[in-house]
Amino acid sequence: MSSLLITIEDPKDRDLILALVQRLKLSARELSEEEMRYLARVALALASDPAIERQEFSEEEIQEEVDVVREKRQRYS
Repeated sequence: MSSLLITIEDPKDRDLILALVQRLKLSARELSEEEMRYLARVALALASDPAIERQEFSEEEIQEEVDVVREKRQRYS
């Protein structure tokens, strides 16, 4: 099994993708706003330090890393 995350801006495109999912007998579900923010924070934390292995991180660890990245950005802007 594998997963694919697709970001869709236009609601018409969303309907088309969902129709295609049904036609191909795949499964799909929408991510909540909270899930999308969590994934964005994880991606930011991983991007800030490529040496980080892909593992389970707590919310607090992710937020700490995000705060460090934001602080660095503020210093350089």
